[in-house]
Amino acid sequence: MILLVSASSAAERVAHLLQQRLEDTVQTATSIKQARSLARVQPFAVVVLDESSVDVESGVEPAEPAIVVSANLAIHDAERVAREVKRALQRAQRERSAAGELAARELRAHLKEELTNVLLAAELAANDPDLPSAAEDKINQVLEAVKRLRQRLG
Repeated sequence: MILLVSASSAAERVAHLLQQRLEDTVQTATSIKQARSLARVQPFAVVVLDESSVDVESGVEPAEPAIVVSANLAIHDAERVAREVKRALQRAQRERSAAGELAARELRAHLKEELTNVLLAAELAANDPDLPSAAEDKINQVLEAVKRLRQRLG
């Protein structure tokens, strides 16, 4: 959902085009105060602030992870605003994707390290000459399971 904050007469035209181009619901607010009220009850993916008709400095402070796009409806046409919003959404998607990939790599590395520790401890235990045979069988099962897990992690 997109929130367009503008007191401009062009706001409805821009909102309609945004809704068409981005295939998302667009709500409009004519003031920062109204935008804040809407942002408290409704999550928005994007907040478009019209610099020409609202005090951008006071800001809306949307809930995370909303993207704030500044535009000037007095000089920018609706197509340009739609392109800017689309670019901002694409950039945010790339950033989320990169963050997810980094988190997955870090998790995989930590898991591999822990599995290596378990593998070493189990191998040491399996080679203990005083180990009962029943325990040795269980430790060997653990060793095989850990090896399979480690292999799956790459």
